[in-house]
Amino acid sequence: MNWYAFAVQFCDAQRRRTSGSNRKNVSKALAATTIALLRTPASTFKAVGVRTALREFAFNTRRREEAPPEGAVILKWVERNALSMAAWEDPAKVDEVLRALSIRLDGTPAAASSVKRTRRILNVAMEYAVTHRVLRSNPLPKGRGTAPKTSSAVDKRSLLNAVQAARLLGWIRHRPRGGERLHAFFATMYYAGPRPEESRSDAGGGRSSA
Repeated sequence: MNWYAFAVQFCDAQRRRTSGSNRKNVSKALAATTIALLRTPASTFKAVGVRTALREFAFNTRRREEAPPEGAVILKWVERNALSMAAWEDPAKVDEVLRALSIRLDGTPAAASSVKRTRRILNVAMEYAVTHRVLRSNPLPKGRGTAPKTSSAVDKRSLLNAVQAARLLGWIRHRPRGGERLHAFFATMYYAGPRPEESRSDAGGGRSSA
């Protein structure tokens, strides 16, 4: 199995268990990884066009068959030129892929949070490969190819205290248009402390096309 075929399979498997926003992140990560695993650079096509074809169609289960003619040509070329999964058994190639994932299309360094998210998704893909006996072991062990460090600490001085939150929620509740609905929404956010993707009003609502 080559990487492209595996990535499509993994994309479809993830779709059944992730939200729309996460599916977008998966497609972006797989697109960047696929470009790094081509036998030859896609010099015949524009870089933006290749990424778009991969992100919007190849790694979008619902739209895969809707690729326009130029996109379909790109995907056929990618399918023929993708390296086999055996490439992950070469430590030098793994390092090369990880370096490529830390660089944006314009050649500038990608944001640390973006790199961390991409490598986390890639690690899930490797575990999937091991589970389905495509690879013998995960080539991305802990401590290797780690993303740039980011600080997750929150300055408590920037947070609302209980009194401030109660006053703000009370003000929201008495707004003339949608006050009660918004009060319930923001009160849930404050007291339940969900993750950002869980707080989005459109999360899981099927609005994403990914």
